[in-house]
Amino acid sequence: MTGRDEILARMKAGGVTPPESAGPLLHRYVEILLTHGKRLLLLSSGDLTEERIAGGHLPDIADGLLLAAPREGAAVIDYGAGGGLVGFAWAVLRPGLAVTLLESKPRKALFLKETAAELGLSNVRVWEGDGRSCARVFPAAFDVAAARGVAAHRKTLSTLHRLLRPGGALLLFKGPESAASAKENAGQVGLSLEREKISLLGDGKRRVFLLLRRRA
Repeated sequence: MTGRDEILARMKAGGVTPPESAGPLLHRYVEILLTHGKRLLLLSSGDLTEERIAGGHLPDIADGLLLAAPREGAAVIDYGAGGGLVGFAWAVLRPGLAVTLLESKPRKALFLKETAAELGLSNVRVWEGDGRSCARVFPAAFDVAAARGVAAHRKTLSTLHRLLRPGGALLLFKGPESAASAKENAGQVGLSLEREKISLLGDGKRRVFLLLRRRA
């Protein structure tokens, strides 16, 4: 079973049937990442292999999508998108989602825009800027936010809190060295832990946290 097949199988096992276009689009996206990843520093050099992306990162992100379980038509944001792993995977696997990719670095934001156009993803928009500017324009606008590869400082989590609607969900992918502080900081800004699972990456040491913005 290829990495793409594993992703699609995981989604179906979780009760989600991706469109027929999902497999080819994920394959093309991996090709694009491998072509431009080193030049734009989209991933670390050790992660820039098809096996690592399609067999590790994308299945992990698909599991996160199943954990968050956004409703059809939900507005979701990939915070600090970088190469767009979360946002593009979610947009491909769940085309009914409205996906925003937030990226502050102009070269990476341009890459995201060009990749969205090449993949024909009409449900994706790219917001070039930092989190605080995005929160000013889109306060309480998102049902789900995902932060992967982003330091979970209190200021960052406060910004994520402002982006979420009351009752909205934040998905954090954290390593063992930052997991405890991420949960503590989240609680201090009004995010409560809903669920926690072991990530597919990191030999059981990484965690995926699902946190909710309190309604009151």
